[in-house]
Amino acid sequence: MQPQPAKLLMLLLENASAMVSRELIHELLWKDGTIVDFETGVNRCIRQLRTALSDDAVTPRYIRTLPKLGYSFIAPVAGSSLSLPASPDSKPSGPPQSIAVLPFVNFGGDPQDEYFSDGLTEEIINVLAQIEGLKVKARTSAFAFKGKNEDIRRIASELDVDNLLEGSVRRSGGQIRVTVQLIEAGSGNHLSSKRYDGQMTDIFALQDQIAADVARQFRVEPVPSKRFTSSPAASEAYLEGRFHWYKYSPKEFVKALTCFEHAAGLDAACAPAWAGIAQCSLGLVTEAGFPALDYLPKAAEAARRALELDEQNAEAYACLGQVAAMLYHDWTSAGRHFQRALALNPSSYVRIAYSGWHLCPLGRTEGALLEGERIVADDPLNLLGRWVYGAGFYFARNFDRAADEFAKILDIDPSFSKAAQALSVARGHQGRFKESIELAEQLFQNLGPTVHSFWALAQAYAVAGETEQARRSLRELEQLQGDKSGAATQLAIVYGLLGETDRAFECLEDAYRCRHTLILLANVQPRMDCLRSDPRFNALLAKLNLKKH
Repeated sequence: MQPQPAKLLMLLLENASAMVSRELIHELLWKDGTIVDFETGVNRCIRQLRTALSDDAVTPRYIRTLPKLGYSFIAPVAGSSLSLPASPDSKPSGPPQSIAVLPFVNFGGDPQDEYFSDGLTEEIINVLAQIEGLKVKARTSAFAFKGKNEDIRRIASELDVDNLLEGSVRRSGGQIRVTVQLIEAGSGNHLSSKRYDGQMTDIFALQDQIAADVARQFRVEPVPSKRFTSSPAASEAYLEGRFHWYKYSPKEFVKALTCFEHAAGLDAACAPAWAGIAQCSLGLVTEAGFPALDYLPKAAEAARRALELDEQNAEAYACLGQVAAMLYHDWTSAGRHFQRALALNPSSYVRIAYSGWHLCPLGRTEGALLEGERIVADDPLNLLGRWVYGAGFYFARNFDRAADEFAKILDIDPSFSKAAQALSVARGHQGRFKESIELAEQLFQNLGPTVHSFWALAQAYAVAGETEQARRSLRELEQLQGDKSGAATQLAIVYGLLGETDRAFECLEDAYRCRHTLILLANVQPRMDCLRSDPRFNALLAKLNLKKH
């Protein structure tokens, strides 16, 4: 073992079971290094230790990563010596086996082609991710650097990878040119650089060729990509749908849904398009308040269609798990669908859905936090994943840690409204009422009059004892909702906080009747504590097939 990893191992062993902060590691082992050099160095040392210990970052037996904080040696340590498991007998030569694919730059001149360059990047990520022995950083985290002129070493350090693949796409009519460079992050050296020219009709073969050339640099065996359609037009429509989907907002879900339906119309056998329809239908229910009784059956039908075409589609199983929970409150079936999805592909989407719509409603917050840890480890810049991780702490009633996690998200992206709303709620639980109100007011300035902003204001004022302001925001929320029942659960919470229990339960009955998704969290929602002593609350939990937590 090289000297620096050995020193780090000794430091971890000397503090076994306790967290060793990154600051302490920097102070003791990298006294003269810069911050960038330290980040790169410590990440490499941890990877070398895990290789020597045959350890895994997702399910660690020896070294656990506490994201952004430090590391902990979690295996029992006895006496003054430790026998480390032998390193694997054979290790591929060539560059270290981790890579992130940065968003390819659109050089075509037409902004409308942005979805194509993004989609091509994602497809190459998907092909590389199927190669055994090659660790590929998740799409969401890699795309966090889109349009940013960051130093290569900094990007690699943030993503915890040793290599980066970057490139450009130029499309003109039926012609396409793709240029890619594989870069070793530590030195900045170009390991390879190549230009690919072809026809749009050959785009699938082009993807495979790029992935195969990258795989050869790592001395690993390339895997041909899985063809989800033979129609270039359907493929383009699907890629455009994913482009909008990843923006994760109600208006973008509407655009994505149109694209996915167009792709399925061009090729009815395109399984990912049907899965995309299911995902968008669910997103419009959970994020935009679209009527669940209309859109959840549509999501289920599309997911089943996807699985008829491709029984290995993990996202479709995750969608069925969400529908089973939201529409039927069938937690056994939901769990079965989620477990199948996790076995096929434990992607960030699957883990987020499993944590938020199965583990948390059932009060299994320890499991939800474990899933959150895995998301943050594999996909550190996935803000929705980080939000779910913070929510796990919130539902476990660790309000200080929840607030810390939500604040970290806002440090990364101050415009992420879900984190601002959640931090406002957490600050209220901490008794920091002024900050809670300020965050809610800022959210209102950013979003305007929406369900999310009025709800944030109403609950912040209510817990701070500013009853008049709370009632004003409550009236605004009711008027905005109209007769759609899209905010019935939020209304119930505010009425409960204001002491109007009967009105609160009228709203909860409305939420149950309309299958308002947030009602599934009644079992663990701390803001509903004001209603728990009422017998009607346990009756509600029984209808949701939830045991009292």
